[in-house]
Amino acid sequence: MLKSKNEPPFFGGEVVSVAAYVLNKSPTMRLVGVMPKEAWIGHKPDVTNMRIFGSLCFQHVLDKVRGKLDNKWLPLFKIGYHSIRGSCLIM
Repeated sequence: MLKSKNEPPFFGGEVVSVAAYVLNKSPTMRLVGVMPKEAWIGHKPDVTNMRIFGSLCFQHVLDKVRGKLDNKWLPLFKIGYHSIRGSCLIM
């Protein structure tokens, strides 16, 4: 993932974390028709938040922080997943 997106090597820990996250939400041959996380929690996990590693994402900038003519969003790169909100890195 690092080489395909030309990311620096210090994101290696994030790549391992993303790989584990994706593998736990992917079907396997050992568990026929069942994902590992589904076998653990008893129902199908939500995969609507999954995005491509290194893809462009945007963060909303609050009205209090920005000026009148400033952008309402900040461009970032997707580098991982977080239980509460997405993990992105400032461009």
